[in-house]
Amino acid sequence: MQRILRVSPLRDRPAAGFGFGLLSFVAAFALRYWAGEAMGNLPFVTFFLAGLVTTVVAGWRPAVLVIALSFFASWYFFLQPFASFALPWPQGYIALGFFLAVSVSETVVLAFLQRTLEELARERERVEALLRHQKHLYHELQHRVANGIQSLASILSIQAATIADAEDAEQALHDAAQRLRGVAAVHRRLHDPELAGAGFGKVLEGLARDMLDNAGMEDVTLEVSVAVPPPDQDSATTLAMVALEACSNAIKHAFAEGGTGHLRITLHPEGDRLVLTVRDDGPGPGPAREGSLGMTIMQGFAQRLGGEVALGHAAEGGAVLRLTMPRNR
Repeated sequence: MQRILRVSPLRDRPAAGFGFGLLSFVAAFALRYWAGEAMGNLPFVTFFLAGLVTTVVAGWRPAVLVIALSFFASWYFFLQPFASFALPWPQGYIALGFFLAVSVSETVVLAFLQRTLEELARERERVEALLRHQKHLYHELQHRVANGIQSLASILSIQAATIADAEDAEQALHDAAQRLRGVAAVHRRLHDPELAGAGFGKVLEGLARDMLDNAGMEDVTLEVSVAVPPPDQDSATTLAMVALEACSNAIKHAFAEGGTGHLRITLHPEGDRLVLTVRDDGPGPGPAREGSLGMTIMQGFAQRLGGEVALGHAAEGGAVLRLTMPRNR
């Protein structure tokens, strides 16, 4: 019954709905006419059924037409005196009033039930869509966290190969902890619902600012500019990790002797390429910086994006790291 009430196959087709209503009235009239005296004092039974069926199948508007036609047909043909609109008092008036009250009531109740069931169906579809979307996001998050852990494991393997003594081991552990915090921060900011509308630029700015503050370099001026967002969430995660690694390199090499300077991060298109740059105003790249573990890590990230990374001198002085990748992956 619930499915029948909710479907109402002719409700969205007005012409067909009114046609169905007329056919229902004709069938009800014919059945009542042929039944004749067999129905005795029940002149409206078939018309009640016609109104009910029409409401369920075609909606309340065709049902109103059926009720109106049934009202006058019953009055003229099936209430004494027959073939006349004269009515005996009070029986005729009571009978017609009863017919109207019952017919209108059943139509109103059925129409209300239909609307309620349709609203419930729409709400159920909306909830199911939200659940599907939530499940999709959950699997995506699992995938990205797994990729982040895999990246971190690769970084630790590279660091392990560089350890020669206890001092190197201590520094490697310190760097590993810092990178682990960086990976966690990237995922936290990129998947925080409160930051969903902030944009990738705000995410990069927050990550870089936190790293500078944790290093005691609150006086370093940070500037972030993002002209276009990354093409997808995987790219956003990888680009954010490259930016963090470049900031870490800048902290070690450009601002190592003092807590002041200027750091600029940009993401902008160049033709069919997307370019991430991290520029500082330090002494510029040197052999230690160019051959650092951080550069090796960033080159690995760039390969994952189908791009390449290079470290060079900035035109206005200092060093600039430049990562290029396809704009549409």
